[in-house]
Amino acid sequence: MIEVKNLNITIAKNKIVNDVSLTLGKNDFVFLLGKNGIGKSTFLKALVGLNDYTGELKVGGRDIQTIGHKSRSLLISYISQNTLMNLDLSVGNFFEYSRYSLKSFPSALSEKEIEELKELVCFFEFDIGMERKLSTLSGGELQKCLVISTFFQETKVILLDESFSWLDPHQKIELIKKIKLKAEELDICVICVTHDLNLALEHGTTFLLANDDWKKIDKKNLTKEIIDELYDYNFEIIDTQKSFIVKSNGVENK
Repeated sequence: MIEVKNLNITIAKNKIVNDVSLTLGKNDFVFLLGKNGIGKSTFLKALVGLNDYTGELKVGGRDIQTIGHKSRSLLISYISQNTLMNLDLSVGNFFEYSRYSLKSFPSALSEKEIEELKELVCFFEFDIGMERKLSTLSGGELQKCLVISTFFQETKVILLDESFSWLDPHQKIELIKKIKLKAEELDICVICVTHDLNLALEHGTTFLLANDDWKKIDKKNLTKEIIDELYDYNFEIIDTQKSFIVKSNGVENK
């Protein structure tokens, strides 16, 4: 689904992403991990055409640099970490605009689309009226609204950049479970950037580690030593039998 070969991204004369090559499958659910400033968000922005790059970047076999914005939005949906919705726009109108790449505007939702939206709203337990303004939603309500819109967009790749930061622990866990279930059902490839190691280790099976040498790794091969090296820090890993807890022991890696 996603093919990356010799990807390089330079911003303001600083090379942020250096010679990255990797492949992700159509229903991979990948947690992208790494220190601040290593290039995680920069990589996602390149996938949606917001950052220039050299090398090869393909989604669904199509070169990102050769397709237009609307064609790209048929392939990828993206929630950035700085999404602000102080807009005088209703929730219902926002969901309608999520179909931009699939139809001509202005155009009301069809009965079939309305039923599809109702199913998503029910599945994600989003009990907010369609007439509510985006600007009146809480941070958690807005993030859930954005997640629903990405699935309503019907792309085969979803990019989530710190998309759970405004949710309380219970909501965060329940939302990630639902996203995984829906993505698996629809064969969607998801890349999720997070700094919440406990969330990633509990719910992740595949990880993309952003360091000097980017690599894809399965959970069974993700060791304490790899995590320590990734963040240049000495963590304590607590095995609770049900899951792992990553805890700072206050000692930097030297």
